[in-house]
Amino acid sequence: METKELAKIISNYVRSLPDRQMYIFVSRYYISDPLTKICKELGCSLSTVKREIEAIKNGLKKHLESEGYTV
Repeated sequence: METKELAKIISNYVRSLPDRQMYIFVSRYYISDPLTKICKELGCSLSTVKREIEAIKNGLKKHLESEGYTV
């Protein structure tokens, strides 16, 4: 049961992201696209995508902690 609950919390967080960040997260962590492909699709630099990934991960960490999970 806990796994389903955690998956739902993560899914809700991802759905709450702006479209660009949702695209980055899904491309990287669900589809496993390489960073270079994501950069090309978005027309931006590698450092920009890496910075956005860090922001997304930090936001997810805070969201999980607010739901009672320790990361």
